[in-house]
Amino acid sequence: MKLKVHHLFIVFVLTIFLTILKLPIINEILSFIFYSLVPGFLIYNLIIRKSKYNSSIDLYLSLCLSLIFIMVGLLFINFAGNHIGIRKPLSFFNISLMINLNIFILLILNVLINNSE
Repeated sequence: MKLKVHHLFIVFVLTIFLTILKLPIINEILSFIFYSLVPGFLIYNLIIRKSKYNSSIDLYLSLCLSLIFIMVGLLFINFAGNHIGIRKPLSFFNISLMINLNIFILLILNVLINNSE
């Protein structure tokens, strides 16, 4: 079964909703799985249209791309926040806003590119 982008959008909305509700165990587990796999999966789909590898290598590449995506994003928000004048650039609100906004942009790019093909 191939994971579709609209399934990821549903999980994206569910993760944000659970973050707002602050449910103890479910929030941490779902957020960890979502933020460690979904950004990399979306970037991987933008770079490579059809996978030439098996699912374990796809999962590993997705995990690595997600970690790189989050680290570079946090590095950028730290440097840009200090230059813009934000007192606490690495607060929970700023981090979650940056990551969720970038994932939403990646979702939209995936939908636009997949619909144009």
